[in-house]
Amino acid sequence: MAISTELRQLVEDLALRAVVAEGPCASEEQLAEWVAALNRLQETASRTNASEVAASAAQVVQAVRTSPMDRVLSELQSGISRVQDALDGADQIRLNDRPPAQDPELLGDFVMESQ
Repeated sequence: MAISTELRQLVEDLALRAVVAEGPCASEEQLAEWVAALNRLQETASRTNASEVAASAAQVVQAVRTSPMDRVLSELQSGISRVQDALDGADQIRLNDRPPAQDPELLGDFVMESQ
């Protein structure tokens, strides 16, 4: 089973927002918006059994909450990069865990060798 498209979309949206954002986090309200988005991401990851993604998102929330306002955006950008890595890693693990009968490349190799 692959990572849900909902989870992938949340990560991509958050990454885009972080890249487009300029300057330091200007207010507690902006900080609350980032934390809310990260919490949604963490909840979705937990619900879809992407535990490494959920753990990475939780670490970003902690880093963002404890950083000085002038470092929030930097922490957020580096944290989202780690979340993306966890997402890619989780997706790769799931692809490697499928049974041989569901691996088209392996089946193709088998058919070619058996001829």
